[in-house]
Amino acid sequence: MGFSKIGIVVLFAAFFVTVNDASAVPPLSRERDGKIEHVDRERPLITVALRDSGKRSVFRWKKGTRFVQNVKFVSAEQLQEGQPVRVRYHSPFFGDDYVCRVFLKDGAASAN
Repeated sequence: MGFSKIGIVVLFAAFFVTVNDASAVPPLSRERDGKIEHVDRERPLITVALRDSGKRSVFRWKKGTRFVQNVKFVSAEQLQEGQPVRVRYHSPFFGDDYVCRVFLKDGAASAN
């Protein structure tokens, strides 16, 4: 009672197709909206009061983090307490969350 090579390949292919559709893979990045409560440029961290839950989250940015305001890249010096932001970050399985983009909003944008 032996299986042919084609039968084994078809069996594995059918298994991986069904597993791939049913598995829960986290997205590459996540986004959170809120207002900046504190900026620590030395460490470099921003504390954000999240809009949806009101909780605080602390995000660390790295050398490659991009800051965007009015569709232009700006420096981290533009971060101000009380400013509405959208933070796009990665949450790896191992290690801390890290920020890849921070979108700075003007006050009128947060009212919507």
